[in-house]
Amino acid sequence: MSEEEKKIVGHAYDGIEELDNSLPRWWLLTFYGTIIFSAFYFFYYSMSDGPTLTQEFQKNIATLEVTQAKSSGEGEVDETALLAAVKSPDKQKHGKEVYQTRCASCHGADGQGGIGPNLTDNYWIHGGKPAEILATITNGVGDKGMPPWGPMLSQDDLQSLVAFIKSIHGTTPPGAKAPQGDLMKE
Repeated sequence: MSEEEKKIVGHAYDGIEELDNSLPRWWLLTFYGTIIFSAFYFFYYSMSDGPTLTQEFQKNIATLEVTQAKSSGEGEVDETALLAAVKSPDKQKHGKEVYQTRCASCHGADGQGGIGPNLTDNYWIHGGKPAEILATITNGVGDKGMPPWGPMLSQDDLQSLVAFIKSIHGTTPPGAKAPQGDLMKE
C-alpha cells in the first residue's frame, strides 16, 4: 500500500477522493492560542475590571480635550485665578446664565437641588472648594448621572459656573433638598 492510499478517508465526491492530511503545527498553535486569548479577553472585559466602551470613549475625549487645550494656549486653571473668578461679579453673572441653561434642570433654578444635590448648603459630596467644584463640573460624576461638562464648555464658562455656585452658597431657597455628603466649613 502506498502512503497516499493509507490517508484516503473513504469520502468521494465527483470522483475525487478525500485525503486525511493533518493540519500544520503552526496553524494548530495559532488556532489554540486564539482560543486561550479569547478566554482571557472575555474574562477581563466582561467579568473583571476591564474598561467599557463608554469609559474608553470618555478617556479618549478627555485626552483630546487636554491636547486641544494645550495647543490653543489654554492650560490648567491655577488656584489664584479661580479664586479671583469666584469674587468677580461679572463671572458670577455669566455663571448664572450658563447655570440656567446647563445645570438648573438637575440642580434647581436657585441651586436648591432636584435630581442633583443641593448646592446652597454646607454639605458637599465631592468637595466644596473652588478647585474641587471645578473638577466635579469638568469631569462629571458618571455614577450619579452628571455629565462631564469640560469637553462642552470653555474654561471661562467653567470658571464662571464655579463663581456662581460659590455665590449662591449659604442662601436658603424654598424647597431646598435635604443635605447630602460631608459637612464642610469655610
